[in-house]
Amino acid sequence: MIVMLFTPIDSYIFDDIVVIINFLIISFGYGYGGSYMLLPIEFQKLDTQNCLFVDVRSPAEFEDSTIYGAVNLALFTDEERKIIGTMYKHDSPADAKQLGVEIVSEKLPILYKEIIRLRKETGKRIVLFCARGGMRSTSLALLLNGLGEKVYYLKDGYKGYRKVVMNGIDELSNEVTYIVLHGRTGVGKTKILDELTDLGMDVLDLEGGANHRGSLLGGVGLGEQPSTKAFESFIYHTLKNRKTDFIFVESESRRIGKLFVPQSVKARMGQGYQILIDADISFRAKHLISEYTDLEPGNIELLDAIDKIRRYMGNEPVEKLQELVKIGDFQKVAETLMVNYYDPMYDHSIEKNAFDETIKVDSFKHVAETLKNWLDRKLESDQNASSED
Repeated sequence: MIVMLFTPIDSYIFDDIVVIINFLIISFGYGYGGSYMLLPIEFQKLDTQNCLFVDVRSPAEFEDSTIYGAVNLALFTDEERKIIGTMYKHDSPADAKQLGVEIVSEKLPILYKEIIRLRKETGKRIVLFCARGGMRSTSLALLLNGLGEKVYYLKDGYKGYRKVVMNGIDELSNEVTYIVLHGRTGVGKTKILDELTDLGMDVLDLEGGANHRGSLLGGVGLGEQPSTKAFESFIYHTLKNRKTDFIFVESESRRIGKLFVPQSVKARMGQGYQILIDADISFRAKHLISEYTDLEPGNIELLDAIDKIRRYMGNEPVEKLQELVKIGDFQKVAETLMVNYYDPMYDHSIEKNAFDETIKVDSFKHVAETLKNWLDRKLESDQNASSED
């Protein structure tokens, strides 16, 4: 018995029109009632680092949210979806289905070649997924397997993955101890995290995942931030793929640009080790400028960002800063912002913490090595104390 693999789940039209794939499957003798059965695979049971997830949804769906590290191999472009959907609603459902069949049939050879290329280039297991029930991906998976390409499809699609992420962040965060780096703006906390990564330490780079530096100038020159779903996927996979239960992270407020750090992560960070990184103002200003190497006099993004602190600094100081931006005196801009805006605000939060260690910056690499040695000593001391008990 052959069953229709697509049901009205992602939209009432797009599942019907890819019926052509079912006919091709029939021609190869495959179907749920035959001798071959392809079963969905659960995300939790996968070795995700050895899998390549292939999102067969439209580019717009993929752009909004997808599995972390996935590639897009869409059955329909956004424009195709729009044209077919409009035709189905306002003209002829039959004509809309016919157009969809024609579009998909033309793409099947390309889809087949792309899957082969991805498998050969990555050497990973190919896992297809779509929106909810895995319907689009089910048919494509059966077709590809019928052609000799062993692929899998994800149970419950992206919706199921999203549920895993939301539950997993809370569970995984409770399993780890965070080593939280504090310090005034410009001390180079992100650079230190990069050096720790090079040393093989586990790092959760929240600002990197959020594509935002987490400050007044945080978004200047970086472009758009990811969606909340993409940010949370980044956090989940970082925690899931860790090597140890000790993770270095930069101190953050709950909000990074337009995104929010999950409450469970933020709370757990407050229970971890607290490290203060210190540096003099000239070092900090120099480093801050180095992060904005593409700045030019009169940079519009920077002028707009500075304009937002009028309520904190007043009109005259802000206008003076904007004049400095226009003539390109970024050293003076950085030092003025630190003395009159960043430091007073950050010092207030620093006073609330009791630090386990304070480290003066001479070089980012040396600070990272110092932190690694500090953690090694801490773990050894804790182990010895436990043995004595």
